[in-house]
Amino acid sequence: MVSIWAPKMWPFYTCIAFGLTLLALQVLVIGLRSLIDNTHHNRAN
Repeated sequence: MVSIWAPKMWPFYTCIAFGLTLLALQVLVIGLRSLIDNTHHNRAN
């Protein structure tokens, strides 16, 4: 049986999933940028 709240809650779940995906991508990009930046600085010195 499906709850009566299920049709009303899916937009919130969609927003939460989308936000968490963007947060994970942001963490990944910041980590890669930091890693790439560190390797370039280490080669220059």
